[in-house]
Amino acid sequence: MWTCVPVYLWVFHKETRTVEQPAKRNEKGYRIGDFHHRARLTDHEVELFRQLVGSMPLRELALKFDISESQASKIARHIQR
Repeated sequence: MWTCVPVYLWVFHKETRTVEQPAKRNEKGYRIGDFHHRARLTDHEVELFRQLVGSMPLRELALKFDISESQASKIARHIQR
């Protein structure tokens, strides 16, 4: 039996792909973290990235995580996630 769930209620997470889990939102109501539709990294990957910042050059980390060098710099300086 099929159940009908409106599309606007669907919240997809990159790893778990659950519908029940509500999206994280900031004070303006915008999606943040790995729930944002343009997020390239999960929250866990961002924390791992920040732990590795001192151990290898940012250029190398950016290649490993498949992000640009400028984004790697912003993540390392806690400007963006």
